[in-house]
Amino acid sequence: MLPSLSLVDQRQKRHTQMVVVEEIEIIAVQRHEAATGSNAELGGYHMDRHCPTSMFRCYRVHLERHDESRLFLLGLTEFATQTKGQSCRLRDVLPTASAIPRVGSFVTSGVDLRSRSGLELVLVTADLHSAPLIAIDGNHRVIAQFLTSGTTEGIPAFVCVHPDIGHWNFVPPLARTYTRHADTPRTYPADS
Repeated sequence: MLPSLSLVDQRQKRHTQMVVVEEIEIIAVQRHEAATGSNAELGGYHMDRHCPTSMFRCYRVHLERHDESRLFLLGLTEFATQTKGQSCRLRDVLPTASAIPRVGSFVTSGVDLRSRSGLELVLVTADLHSAPLIAIDGNHRVIAQFLTSGTTEGIPAFVCVHPDIGHWNFVPPLARTYTRHADTPRTYPADS
């Protein structure tokens, strides 16, 4: 097991950004992807051409409200068309997204990701605390959660970090402008 942040470090970050529970090995994320039948997996859809899978640093986290400003859906047409301005930004999701059968099934059954184990999101980013978070697994689940509760606060997730993720074709264009230069991290603007 890799070292984790101390509880003091976690409490200091609490109310501003995600709570990092622990750093984990990539295999834990891959097991989760296999268990959920993930369509987009870490390294898949040619992600490994830009970001070798073995070079990701992975973490278990709990999302905070502040993270919503930098949370994006996978850059696929299915999700882009369900967001205002086709931004793929979760905060821009339209109520009509509940008509997507997989989203609707989570809405109707009242699934709350904050209390359901085994349904963690898998997110990729160029920087753990400042770059956009792109959902590669759990897009339908997080849309349903946001539509029903209006927040992602407290949702457990796996976050996989690689500085070159902004070069991957499935990073939405709006998120791409903020991930291109991980050496100069930028906070995603809360209202744009």
